[in-house]
Amino acid sequence: MNNINDIKEKPKQEIVQHIISEIRPALKERFEQLIFLSDKVENVHSSHDECPKGLTASLKNLSELFINHIKKEDEILLKLTTSKEQNNVESEIKKASKEHDEIIKLLDSISNITNKYQLPERACNTWTLLYQQLGILEKDLKFLLDLEESALFKNNS
Repeated sequence: MNNINDIKEKPKQEIVQHIISEIRPALKERFEQLIFLSDKVENVHSSHDECPKGLTASLKNLSELFINHIKKEDEILLKLTTSKEQNNVESEIKKASKEHDEIIKLLDSISNITNKYQLPERACNTWTLLYQQLGILEKDLKFLLDLEESALFKNNS
């Protein structure tokens, strides 16, 4: 992802295009990869004390919330880039912001399940990759939410 301060300075239409064409597809792909890796780690290491039990289910919940959220948000983004409808999105922005809070709560839950992405001793390569990618997912999702809140929603809520 890019520096949020650089992106925030761009016109809203460019920010929206960046979100839709670059950030979201990368996140969707990362979710698919993480669900696969998590399922593998949970199945192979289910008897390990530090196995992140429930991680796959949490990732599926987060992915589903994210996908549903962006479908709703597309309507908001379209209105924000259409000058006629910019003033009619206040309640939709409030709902989107609440969903952002739900996404953060799920990210926190995942962080707790994984002990803040701390690997057990002698973790396998899959487990290591999973936790590395989870850290990236958290950073990228928070980047996206911050970008939406600060650059797109701030002046319209």
